Amino acid sequence: ILIMIAMGAKMKLKHIKAHVQKPLGPLAGFVSQFVLMPLVAFTVAHLLHMKAEHAIGALIMACSPGGVMSNMVTYYTNGDCNLSITMTTLSTLLAFGMMPANLWLYTRSWTKGSTTMSIPYTGILLSLLLILIPVAAGYLFVMKYPNMRSVVAKTGSFSGVLAIVISMVLFFFM
Repeated sequence: ILIMIAMGAKMKLKHIKAHVQKPLGPLAGFVSQFVLMPLVAFTVAHLLHMKAEHAIGALIMACSPGGVMSNMVTYYTNGDCNLSITMTTLSTLLAFGMMPANLWLYTRSWTKGSTTMSIPYTGILLSLLLILIPVAAGYLFVMKYPNMRSVVAKTGSFSGVLAIVISMVLFFFM
């Protein structure tokens, strides 16, 4: 959450608008997320002769929006955070329709149409809110206190790295 607040502090609304008005980046993300990834998962699952439950699990992962992790990587590599936020938001919104469409299209070879699947709409919505609320909070904070932009960005960045290190330590020693 602190990293998302830091991203919001770095965000410029005019850059978000530019990405929406000339959507080449978001379009590339859409094609990658909802066309190429599910197709690759489907192809690999068939080539490896996966069991139905494993193949469907791979397809679900391939159809799921990226979320916070892609934003973190973008932030720490000094990438275009505005584009990352735009793409993550759009892919999460589009997942409400594209995830069921892709699962319907690609899982039929394993289910023969006999299985009903549950799409985690609540989880998708929660993922969207966990991105948008902290980003908006960071953005609004620096709009009110513009001289704090650098402090918020650096504090969020440091806190994020610290949280990752603590998580890794706990994972390896617990």
